[in-house]
This record gives sequence, structure tokens and C-alpha cells, in this order.
Amino acid sequence: MPQSLPAFDNLDPNDVRAYNLDLSDLSLRTAYDTCFWLESFSGLEVFATNLEHDRSHSVMTEISSTLTARVLGYALLFAHNQAGRAALIQEINKCNQDLELLAGLAHFPQSQGPHTQHIKLPES
Repeated sequence: MPQSLPAFDNLDPNDVRAYNLDLSDLSLRTAYDTCFWLESFSGLEVFATNLEHDRSHSVMTEISSTLTARVLGYALLFAHNQAGRAALIQEINKCNQDLELLAGLAHFPQSQGPHTQHIKLPES
């Protein structure tokens, strides 16, 4: 059963799945709160008009706001290392609660997200 994102104040920094989760990190709090906020929307397709990029329409109609929020939120919580979490925090916060950019970021492994041109992915 899919699980909603827990409230930030209910997170357990000692959760064995969370790698060095520093709940005093304000940038982590801001990024996570963005995900928590996004989870409350009924669907991104409602906002899929007047988009900056044509390709964003398909991204925003194919993925729900709930899924976008959970992909990003749980990725923040369960990042494999601090460098990965720090990069994701930076990317989420750069989106500045822009639904189009957040939806693109949730497609990160496939599209490399909206702000990730500088990140080199390992070749398969």
C-alpha cells in the first residue's frame, strides 16, 4: 500500500534506511516541505496549461502530483549518501515550488531533470 509522506516533525533521524538524516538542516526542511506541499494537490494535469516547455505537458499529465511528491520526498529521506541528498535538496529548492519543474525533476533518472545538466550519470 502506498504511504503518504510523514510530516517532517515526525521523521526519525535514526531510521536505519535514512543515511545520516540531519533534521536540523534548514535546506532539507525546505525541500521536504515542498514535497509535502506538493502531495496535497489533486493532480498536475490541472496545471498543464501555459507551460514553458512543450515536453512538460506529457510529463505533467503522465505523473500525478502525489507520485511526484513521494518520489522526491522519499528520495530525500533515503538517499544513499550525503552528496546525493545535497544535490537533490539543491534541485528541489531551485524549482521554487514550480509544478512544471518539480514534475520534470521527479523524472530525473530518465530526463536528468530541469537543472541537472551539470550532473554526469554513470554509463550503463
